Amino acid sequence: MPDRESRPVEPRPLLEQKAEYLLHLVDGSIERMRWTRDWNRRMASLVRVATLLGSALVTVFLGLDVSTIAAANLKQAAFVIGAVVTLLNALEPFYSFRALWVEHDEALSELYTVRNDLAYCIVGNTAEQFDAEVLDKFRARHNDVWARLSKKWVQFRRGARHTANDEIRTPE
Repeated sequence: MPDRESRPVEPRPLLEQKAEYLLHLVDGSIERMRWTRDWNRRMASLVRVATLLGSALVTVFLGLDVSTIAAANLKQAAFVIGAVVTLLNALEPFYSFRALWVEHDEALSELYTVRNDLAYCIVGNTAEQFDAEVLDKFRARHNDVWARLSKKWVQFRRGARHTANDEIRTPE
């Protein structure tokens, strides 16, 4: 591998453009990651609250001591609500909202670190200390965050099981 002196040095304006592009890219990734994390959090919370509320309603409806006509109507309503609760409980393992919420939160934290380190590096270095190789390393860190998240998402889609602390294990 050639040493630093033998490599062509990119002009400073080009390096600045690359740095600005990379900052913009990381900022865009942060926004997308934040939106997706929040979506998964909302869906996980919605499914959890809806199943708890539905389960409670079924219990109350079946336990009320009312007239025969009202009891029949409440029994039918409890049956329908019970079916909806069953469907909602099937959504969580299929879509993995909670696990993806956690994964996106971790990836978001990594992206913030990449962005902060990149900004610090750009501000803290002179033209002689800063080169394209440094930017390439930050680009690689950014891409690694997305690659890890994508790999975990594919594992979820393939039916990987979750342990108590949301680690991924493939089926035996």
